[in-house]
Amino acid sequence: MPKIDVGIPLYPLELLTVLLLPLYRSLVICMYTKILVAVTLYSLVSLIVASVFLDVFFIEEFLLLVKYLLPVFLYSILRMERVSFNQASLLVLILLVVLNFLYVLLSYFMGGVSVADAMWGYAHDSRVIGMTGLSLGVGGLTTIGNNSVAFGVYLSFLVIISFEWYRLKPMMSLFATVILLAATLFTYSRSGIVVIAVYFILKAIFLAGRLSISIRMLIGFFSLLPIVYQYGDALGVVSKLASFSDFSDSSSSIRIGYWVESVKILFSNVPAFLFGTGYSESIQFLRHGFANSESLYFTAAVQLGLFGVVGFLLLQLSFVSRTNGLDDFVVVLSKALNYFVPGWILSCLVGGDLLRTDFFIYFVILVKATIDNAASDDFSARQGALQQRVLYR
Repeated sequence: MPKIDVGIPLYPLELLTVLLLPLYRSLVICMYTKILVAVTLYSLVSLIVASVFLDVFFIEEFLLLVKYLLPVFLYSILRMERVSFNQASLLVLILLVVLNFLYVLLSYFMGGVSVADAMWGYAHDSRVIGMTGLSLGVGGLTTIGNNSVAFGVYLSFLVIISFEWYRLKPMMSLFATVILLAATLFTYSRSGIVVIAVYFILKAIFLAGRLSISIRMLIGFFSLLPIVYQYGDALGVVSKLASFSDFSDSSSSIRIGYWVESVKILFSNVPAFLFGTGYSESIQFLRHGFANSESLYFTAAVQLGLFGVVGFLLLQLSFVSRTNGLDDFVVVLSKALNYFVPGWILSCLVGGDLLRTDFFIYFVILVKATIDNAASDDFSARQGALQQRVLYR
């Protein structure tokens, strides 16, 4: 999914949400939307206060905060229009990943990708990523970066959904899970691997005492590690993933350096620990010399303090959903989302901002809205049945 920079980067779904806003005069409120509004308002106050002290104001940062409220409206639209994510939609997403993955494999086999490009390149022929962003300006459309950072975490969520799908479509589930696991490796996303590892560990814990397919998959997943180290030099993707364990690559060492510096800032004084030193990457760069801490939670701690960290943690936990009394596939989605959240939180601790600025959050919101729609239908059905029993008593 490409993003278009028109002053601030917007994904097509965000643009569509803006266009649809005049058609809706009410909002569907849930715990997620309440916390999102609270965190955004707190960030806005922090931005204004820091701007006053620094005698500078970044209009782009203000516009980004406004943009971060769009999921509130998107969630409401999905709920009011009863939009649902179904098995056919899942197959379409899996097919798109397969096509993307096959293109990357073809590039490898054709010999057009060097090891250096494979390890550090961000092109479509060297890694499985989302579509490149576009900037719309006086010079026309030009490419801007990409959204590969979150693609591994997005695929990890698809892996979890496809694995939980086993109870309904066993063969399709196993085939899709294997393909998606392999594609996740070729995103070079260590955060995605973290999410998947946490999922299989949780499955093994909750299903302990039974020789389940989850435990066998867990063993199979970790049995791939020797192969990763053995053939790491042949494929840059695997080499980069393997280097994470001993922090031998520069990105890991730089990231850890930012974390150490963030901790020093937090403990420099009590106000910084509680309220942070001012929201926005621009203000963090002016004050501390680096725009973000390469971690959602370390960045939130530096910019918004303890209250910001708690706010973002509650925001992610608000996606946890009920699993009882729902249709079979909605139960699959609900369990997948509940298993995804712990690994997602951990990935945000060791990775970038994977909560508000990346495209896959809209997929998570779609899944959440689907579950909530089904739960609402189930509640209405039970209320109707209760009224019928009272009426004919």
